[in-house]
Amino acid sequence: MKVKGKVRRALYSTTEVEVEVPDDATESQIRAKLSSEAVTGNYGVVEDTAYVVRGFEAEDGLKDFEVDICRIGYGYRTVNVRAVSMAEAREKAEENAGSWDYSEKDSDYKIEDVREV
Repeated sequence: MKVKGKVRRALYSTTEVEVEVPDDATESQIRAKLSSEAVTGNYGVVEDTAYVVRGFEAEDGLKDFEVDICRIGYGYRTVNVRAVSMAEAREKAEENAGSWDYSEKDSDYKIEDVREV
């Protein structure tokens, strides 16, 4: 299948590269082929420069997206705190909450951002 990719040359401009890959090619194989073609093909790029494949689109119309995900874990623990009052015990527990290990019982996921690459 034909794949079109965007290859960025170090801090410079992005070049669009087209390659032919087997239908069962993995994402890493496609990215390697695009990067290699950017260096050896007639795309006006320089061999001694680092290239980053920013994304590619295959004939199936699928595109690459970067998705930032925040994983929020919920863990619980009962701790003993020595204090004069319940308010002080709560404050001390909150201050030291990062010092204890927790057994995570549940988690949620929140999508922070989605961008096309």
